[in-house]
Amino acid sequence: MTQDHKTTSAQQQMQPPAKALLEPAPRSNGDNQLFDGDETMFKQHVSGLKIYGEYGVGRSTEWLFRTTDAQIYSIDSDARWVKSVQQNCQYSDRLHLQYCDVGPVGDWGWPLDDAGRDNYARYTNAWWRDGINPDLVLIDGRFRVCCFLTSLKYAKTGTKIIFDDYFNRPEYHLVEEFLKPSEACGRQALFVQTNGADQTGAELDRVIDHFQFVKE
Repeated sequence: MTQDHKTTSAQQQMQPPAKALLEPAPRSNGDNQLFDGDETMFKQHVSGLKIYGEYGVGRSTEWLFRTTDAQIYSIDSDARWVKSVQQNCQYSDRLHLQYCDVGPVGDWGWPLDDAGRDNYARYTNAWWRDGINPDLVLIDGRFRVCCFLTSLKYAKTGTKIIFDDYFNRPEYHLVEEFLKPSEACGRQALFVQTNGADQTGAELDRVIDHFQFVKE
């Protein structure tokens, strides 16, 4: 069996995430919502953070800056978002924002062509290449599967990973080959890095390489 066939078979056999078995956090009905109201779990788990990592700069970045004392590491493919948040947070030294040039982008930082594909790995490796280990990582930008698996590769035991738009996008569910979600809130899933996670080095690296250029 080829490696590609092995991955395809695993995806075909994988059942949808057992969201019904998870204890769902309630949705928020407040005016200042994050994630279209699916924010309760996120706000619970960021309390007391020392280091926060985030793929995708935006409202959550500003909210976390204003409500916690965490060091914030975030990367985005749209320079306009990065500049806007930096300005709104008065260029604080707690805010470590990176702009990654992946070529011309459209809405939500989506690369419009492959001109910047040589920089895609810089995006997914983000702060990890500098030895930064966040207590919690939010997956909410581009290259989401690769970002999740890269986080899984480098994160220390106990690190929390919140994957936005997870339950409403089945194409992401293949990551459960390596780790299952432990909590749900609307469209969001929480994963917790454990020693028992099935993270065979060579296989994990192979899947990371496979999804390195998948922009979704």
